This record gives sequence, C-alpha cells and structure tokens, in this order.
Amino acid sequence: MPHSCFAPCVKTTSPLPITQSCCAIKPPSQSTATAIALHEMVAHGVPVNVAHWMILGGQVLQVIASIGLIFGIYPRLAALALILFLIPATLMAHAFWKVMGTPLYSIQVINFCKNVCMAGGLLLVATWKSCGQTLKPGSISRR
Repeated sequence: MPHSCFAPCVKTTSPLPITQSCCAIKPPSQSTATAIALHEMVAHGVPVNVAHWMILGGQVLQVIASIGLIFGIYPRLAALALILFLIPATLMAHAFWKVMGTPLYSIQVINFCKNVCMAGGLLLVATWKSCGQTLKPGSISRR
C-alpha cells in the first residue's frame, strides 16, 4: 500500500477494505474515509460489525443534527448531540499523543484543536438561553 498523505501507511493482514486513493491534491473519497475510520475503531478493539453500525449512526447523527442547527430545529439538542459525538470521535481519531515524533503529529494536533474549537462553539449554542431567530415563513423582512 503506498503512503497516504491523510492516513498512516498501515501494514495489516486484516480483511478490512483499506483502499489506496488519496494524494496531496484531492482528499480521500467517502468510502476511503469510512474504511480508515473502521480500521481505527477495530484497532481500538471494537468488533467490525459494531464499528460499521457506529460509523453509520455517527454519519446519520451528524446530518440530522446539522440540519437542526442550520434551520433552528431544537438547536440546543442538536448541539448537545454533536458534542456527545465529537468528544469520543476526537479522542479516538486524533490521538496526537500516540504519534509524537512522526510526520502525522502536526496533522493530528491541528485536527484535535479544530475539534476542540468546534466543541466549544457547540457548547456556546447549547448554553444560550435564546437561540435567536429561526428560519420560519415571514420571519425575514424584505426591504
């Protein structure tokens, strides 16, 4: 398997479908990103069939909660759901302390800090008493 700029080159005998798809110009495809996440979860001891459902559930949660935040549908609940997803996902996927001294260290630190910042913004949304205006018919005045 050639070295990837987005994921460590992992030599494994596992039957997981890690494909070779990314380069410095384009990000990995969705199936490659899912395969990498699946591989990381299995490496942490999660059974393959459970990891697959966890990834699918995480993707569904991200889409539904994001729509909730965008359109103001239960924004506090949506923000809390995303925080509860983001904390374990960050600790599992961006464990920079495990790759100290490797080229992946700076990438993992950047992504870890990015996720901490997103969690902070979501925490702000979750703790607001009033979440402001939502997109409802007639709520936007035309001048």
